[in-house]
This record gives sequence, C-alpha cells and structure tokens, in this order.
Amino acid sequence: MTAGRRYRTAAMSLVDRQFAFAGPKVLGKFLDGLLDAFPEIDLERNYPVSWLMYRVTGVVARDDDLEAQVVPGHDLLADAALLANRLASRRGPAAHDSRVEVPATEIAAAWGVSRRTLQRWRDDGLPMMLARFPDGVARSVCRRSIVESFARRHPARLARASSFLRSTPEERAGIASEFEATRSKIPTTTAAIDAVARRRGRSPAMVREAVGRGEIRRPSRDARTRRWIARLVARARARSVPVVEIAARIDRSPAVVRRLELAGRFDAVAVSPSPTVTPPNLERPDAAEVFGVAGLLDDSVATFAELGLFEWLSRIRDQDQADEESDRARIAAMNFALARARRGVDAITRDGGAVRERDLDLVESHLRWSGMLLERAMLAGLNAGLRRFEQSVGRRLDQLPAARAMAALDLLLDAVSSGIREFDPTRRASGHALHRSVGLAVSRRVARESGWSAISGARRRPTVVGGRRVDMMAAVPEPMRSLLAPVRWWRALDPARRSAFDAAPELPTFLIRFGLDAPGRPRSLVETGKLVGRPATRWSGGMEALLRSVRLAAIDAGASAESG
Repeated sequence: MTAGRRYRTAAMSLVDRQFAFAGPKVLGKFLDGLLDAFPEIDLERNYPVSWLMYRVTGVVARDDDLEAQVVPGHDLLADAALLANRLASRRGPAAHDSRVEVPATEIAAAWGVSRRTLQRWRDDGLPMMLARFPDGVARSVCRRSIVESFARRHPARLARASSFLRSTPEERAGIASEFEATRSKIPTTTAAIDAVARRRGRSPAMVREAVGRGEIRRPSRDARTRRWIARLVARARARSVPVVEIAARIDRSPAVVRRLELAGRFDAVAVSPSPTVTPPNLERPDAAEVFGVAGLLDDSVATFAELGLFEWLSRIRDQDQADEESDRARIAAMNFALARARRGVDAITRDGGAVRERDLDLVESHLRWSGMLLERAMLAGLNAGLRRFEQSVGRRLDQLPAARAMAALDLLLDAVSSGIREFDPTRRASGHALHRSVGLAVSRRVARESGWSAISGARRRPTVVGGRRVDMMAAVPEPMRSLLAPVRWWRALDPARRSAFDAAPELPTFLIRFGLDAPGRPRSLVETGKLVGRPATRWSGGMEALLRSVRLAAIDAGASAESG
C-alpha cells in the first residue's frame, strides 16, 4: 500500500536511504527509535532532519544535506509514519507485546470510529504496523504512547468522528426510495442527491452510495452515448475543431461542448506526476518570477530538432559540458512548474464544482513549461548519456543496423529523461552531478535490456535513417507531451512553410503563448493577454484558426517527408 506513496519532503528520502541495507535486527532497533520520537513531535514547530536521524539511530548525522534540511512538524509526522510503515514491512511482523502495543480493533472500539478512519489518520501521527499475535495471526497495532499523544493532540477530531452515525440497511433503502421520488421532480441527478442529503442530514457522498446500493444499474444506451460524445469532443478539440461545428455534429449546445471539453482536459491533467523535489518557496509572491528567470527557454532545442540523425549525434558528441549551476537551476524550475501544476489540480479537485477555464489553463501552462524545461535539460545531459550508452554496448549508435539504431535512440532518450526527472538539484553531496545521474540511468536501462549485450562484429551504417530527425519530445511523459502538440507542429515546418504564417496577425501571440519566442516560456491566457495588451476574448478565436492551419501544414510536411 505504501510502495506508490512518496515522502512529502526530499530530505526524508535521504533518511530512508540510510536504512536500505539494514538487517531485521537493526531495522527493529531503528523502528523502536522512530516510534519513540512520535510523541515528542510538535505540529507547530520545525525540526532539522538531523534531529530525527539522531532520535532514530542515536548517531549524529554528518551529511551536510541532512544538516541543512528543516521540516515542518506536520510534514515530519506524515513522512515519519510512512517511514515507520516501510521499516516495519522490511523487518516483518514482530511478536506482539500487549504492554507496549494496542490492537487497532481496540483503538477503533474505544474511540467509536472505524478501522478505515484510523488508516486515514496515519499521516497525522497514528502509524499502524503488523504484529504477530500468540495465535499466529498478524494484526495491525499501534504504540500506546503514540495513541495517547494522538488523543491529546486531536480531542475535537475524536469527538466528531465518534458522534458519526453509520447508516443501516433500512436507512439506505429509505434514501433510495426518497431519491427516486425526488428525481422525478428535479431535473438533474446531482441536484436530487443534494436535496435528499439536506433533508436527511447526510453528506451527498453517502446518499450517492446508498442510491448505488439500492439498485444495481446497467450502463444504458444513454450512458454509452454520453461517454462516446465526451470522447468525440475531446478528440475534436485536440485538433482545434471549432466548438460550433462540434455542437452541430453532436446536436448539443456550445455550452455543453465547452463543459465536456473542460471536464476532459481536467481528467487528462489530473494524472500529472508529482515533482521529485518540491521547491520550499512555492508560496512566495515572487517565486514565479525567480523561477521564470531560471527557466527561460532558448532556441537550442529547436536548432537540434532540425538536424538529421547523423548530424544530431555528431553535435551531441561535440557538445561542451554546460555550466552545471545553470542546469540545476533549469531542473529546479522544471520541478517548480510541475509543483505549481499539481497544486492547481488539487485546488480544482477540492473545489468540487465546475472546472473553470482560467484555473485549468494555468495548470496546462505550467505543465507545458515543465515539459519544455525537461526537454531542454535532456539536451544538457545527452552528451554523458550517449557516451555511457556506447560504452555499455561497445558500439557507436550510428554503427548499428537501422532498426536497432532507432530502438537504441528511443532507449537513450527515455533513460536520459528518467535520469533528469530523478535528479535532485538541491542536493550538494560529493559525486551528485547531473552527468553522473544521467549516466547511471542509462547504464541501468541498458542492463535491464538483455538484447544489447549480444551486439558483436562490424555493422553497416544505417544510411536509410541518416536524414531522419530526432524528436526529443517523445521522451517527455504525459500529459505534458500532448499539451506540447502545437510546439511539435511548429517545429515540423521548414523555414519556407513557416514563412507562410508571417502575415498572420496572431503569430506573435502564438509564439508567446506556447513559449516559442526566445528566450521565453509558455504563458497562460491571462499572462499572454497582458503581454500582447489585449484580453484573450479578442484573440482566442484567431489563435484557434492559426493552430488549425499550423497543424494541417505539419501533417502535409510529414507526408511530404515520408513520400520523399
């Protein structure tokens, strides 16, 4: 259950790394020290990570990274609970000691809450772990001292949770009947659920669950039609088809099309990953400007995108090692943009209402920025990644057969992208450099692919793919890659085709909007409007028409390249 969860602070990952190779006895000792520290943590205070290391191991930390990191108490409790769960999982269930531990069932009964509620409270300082009871069964337990300290910290929460009345089968059946009667008078299902919830004094979620339990509903033709319409709207808007045309095609109003479009766009960005390192100053009013300066984009990637494979490889090999501080700043800005996007998604989810264009567009702009910064950082790491790949397989990439050369290129780009995303730009430990991180990522990827170790003998040069362009954006993860489709379309055009758009009135706005001005970065609708001196309502229609034209020109350019 904890394998996919991440620590809130990067410093806790450093702490976890200290216990990676500890045996069961040592893990048990460390776990005892960690659990003993729980009652001492104050939610309102900040703690140096070195303090936690000392409380867990009894050894003063010598790592400069641990000394410099300070963690708020509430984040420390959540990360310590996750660390305790992972240490207990590696150690395995220990014998239950009734003098020290309380079973989760007893805690739930004493507080009048469910076991699921106890699990929700683990990030607030109530870690549960398995212990082996005399009957041989492993059950969830918690330290008595931790249970007592949690009760002292959260008396109001315990009172609210214990006063909650669970629904009975009779109540759920009554709610289902009342909902059916209300639904015939109220036009929408959501409004009917809200009305029943207000009359019953229950939450809308509980009413919705009761209605679902009361009757097993098969997907109707209408439900399938709604899903088909939603997919059609999403595909059409991704291709910049006008809203009025889609509305006429599906026999719906433009307002319905816009609502479906926003819902589909939000579903796409809701799966955006969290950053490896969360910048500590997201709330600063000038943070966007500071990271904006560090993350301004030049035209280096666009220049490389115009090269054929052989020339691209030659330029990568001859590339000088860039200033690592600039690369670290760029990767920090990448994580900042991703963290801003993730925070925007969480805010929209918390609101629970209709998705607003302004909020969603800001999230998408941050994701575009993060994806373009990742692509630019890959350019800085490809020299080290290519050298490590060719050392690992014992052959130059351009000496492989055509099919294998393209597979090798995909592997190289994906591994370099992974190494960039896993790199911590705030860590200053000896040996923690970008080129080393990328090289290790490439080596690990080659080692997992057994086919590369079988390469031997001379190979002819893959001249048939020598002129093919390299698309580094293919290694940018979703949803950023899809959001950067306009950038890919523009890069696919040669200078002659681009010159056809010089007279387009919205071309400068298009370049600013998608970060194609140098130096620049992708901008939201509001930011773009401020820069061009016109509100988005004055130019968004012309922008969509320009996007459609650029897309069609890119498709035509691709077809010409394949036929040629």
